[in-house]
Amino acid sequence: MSGVFSSLFLLWFSDQAKVFTNSLSILETTASVRYSSITNEIKGVEEEEEEEEEEEEEEEEEEEEEEEEEEEEEEEEEEEEEEEEEEEEEERKMDL
Repeated sequence: MSGVFSSLFLLWFSDQAKVFTNSLSILETTASVRYSSITNEIKGVEEEEEEEEEEEEEEEEEEEEEEEEEEEEEEEEEEEEEEEEEEEEEERKMDL
């Protein structure tokens, strides 16, 4: 009789061990999937940050180019004004 009980106990214990092993396997799979999704999210965020930085750099470069163009235009206008003034002075001298 005790042999039957011990056999039943061993069967029950081995079933419990299988359940425990399956539970661990499920937990491992879940953890792996979560890790993958988290790493993908991190990569996505990093890519977005890089894109934003690139856009900001491009905008800064465009602004610098615009400022340079404005400075060049101002210099040209100043030169033209100086030339006009010189021409006017020459005309005045000739008139005198």
